[in-house]
Amino acid sequence: MNSTVIDMMKYKMVVMLMFFAFAKATFSQAQNDIKQEREESIAVDEFPQPALPFIKQLNVENKRVRYYRETDGDDYSYEAKFKNNRREYSIECYPNGNIQDVEITVRRRTIDDAIWNKIEDHFKAESKRFKVTKIQRQYVYSEDILQRIATGLNDNFEISVSFKSKRKIYRKEYLISASGDIVKIRDVKRQEYDFILF
Repeated sequence: MNSTVIDMMKYKMVVMLMFFAFAKATFSQAQNDIKQEREESIAVDEFPQPALPFIKQLNVENKRVRYYRETDGDDYSYEAKFKNNRREYSIECYPNGNIQDVEITVRRRTIDDAIWNKIEDHFKAESKRFKVTKIQRQYVYSEDILQRIATGLNDNFEISVSFKSKRKIYRKEYLISASGDIVKIRDVKRQEYDFILF
């Protein structure tokens, strides 16, 4: 066989191997997205001021608001938290004060059974033993967000789940659409008290 043809075949093989190696690394990185958020308590005057009127609109019971700067890897944002009508509200905004989303803790019984069964199937596919530790309705910011919050028309659910499999306890955070489909899954670093969940 001509040496030029052999060299061409070797070149194509190297290119293909490099492509598959890159694709595998990219896939693994996407699958193993790890939540590494850190919250730092800040004073109200350190919080983006343009977001404060919106927070006041939602805080109808005028409860105490706690303000945080949140970092997740190289990204950072700001978050305001308060309780209203026995539910925890979390309002996240960008450094310029534009609102990113609102998350409100809810109980399982507030979610339609058919949707919840679909959501629960995702957890069962991961492990037979699991415990849901937190459920939030997520409302991505838009002009009609206040009306959607009032009527419960959320965009997604953000759900924290602890799993136990082969004596190992681990945690994941699921972002799930309002119709029950997975949008994103993130691994969460283990907490010291995880063993008491099971």
